[in-house]
Amino acid sequence: MGRKINILVCSPYYPPHVGGLENHAEEFAIQATQHGHSVTIWTANIPMQASCDEVQHGVRVIRYDAAELLGGFPIPAIWTMSFWRQYKEIKKMHHDLVISRTRFFLSSVLARAFAIRNHLPHIHIEHGSDYVHLHSSVATACAYLYDKTFGVYVLKHSDAVVANSQATKIFVQEFTNGAVVPTVIYRGVDKEHILSQAPNILAKDAAQGKVILCYLGRLIDGKGVHHLLDALQSKQIRENIVCWIIGDGPQRKALEDLATKYNFTDRITFFGNKDRNEAIGLLKASDIVINPSYTEGLPTSLIEAALCRKAIIATRVGGTSEIIKDGTSGILTPSHDTDALRLSLEKLIASKELRESYGDAAYIKCSTMFSWDTAIGLYESLFETVIAK
Repeated sequence: MGRKINILVCSPYYPPHVGGLENHAEEFAIQATQHGHSVTIWTANIPMQASCDEVQHGVRVIRYDAAELLGGFPIPAIWTMSFWRQYKEIKKMHHDLVISRTRFFLSSVLARAFAIRNHLPHIHIEHGSDYVHLHSSVATACAYLYDKTFGVYVLKHSDAVVANSQATKIFVQEFTNGAVVPTVIYRGVDKEHILSQAPNILAKDAAQGKVILCYLGRLIDGKGVHHLLDALQSKQIRENIVCWIIGDGPQRKALEDLATKYNFTDRITFFGNKDRNEAIGLLKASDIVINPSYTEGLPTSLIEAALCRKAIIATRVGGTSEIIKDGTSGILTPSHDTDALRLSLEKLIASKELRESYGDAAYIKCSTMFSWDTAIGLYESLFETVIAK
């Protein structure tokens, strides 16, 4: 690409906050910068210890004060003077376009409003492939109403919509009654960085030769981690494994209580949040990676697990089947199905050869499918199209 594009990205979260969206946002920003563009991230100041204005890897990150509802929905503090002072400073900068991420966050509405006010093209990147599922029917109904108003508005009025998987594309088309047909651009992954990380030998040695199960992700309602703990009640599984839970979130206390109830405290370790290098080191030391989620766009943790050559068991939701082929590079089970998860675990725990076969096949597929050079090239073409309109 010949010319520099100045990009403002309104992201609901950004590292050090942990999650697949955050990882995608950070790697996209770094890669776009390395390809000669300028990226400014405007995001919630969650966790609070993050710097409010800093430069990371050539990317400027500006954080606004925010209130967090339901353990995962940041609300920009638009009622404060500091927010509007920051808004004016960002407005003074030169931007060629605005990018938002995931329609059910208010940061996407903020991006749309900023784009309209400043006469800028707006590209929306959608990560979701289903409606939001929360801990109660009332909360889920409220999220649905939000989706049907603000979510639809963002999707229908953006100048272009990018889906991070084919499953997300299908969802967006159905969600907007065919009014929006997104462009699918798969994310890239820094494969060389993952390959360079060493396995956590100390943690592996502490497992004393047991098969190591690993979950990596946020501990929220929609991730279904309690199904994993339920499945571990099987004697055939319990006696042969240790289980690592990497991540944090509002469901952590409930999951720890469940582990205590099942008398699993000697088998399960809750590591909490780990930085990316530590998380990759634990992934590499594990044997089987499990993702019992109810909904996904394109789960980053599974791409990373595949590049670590790990056997994967995941639910057949969202874009997961675009990463894993059932019976060839992993096992896909129905969501909410503890029995299917238990049987799959028993099968892989019993066969090291099958685990290695699945891990090798997953690596081969993902090492060629997720390239940042390819992804940024596609984004650059889209940038030129929307700027020229």
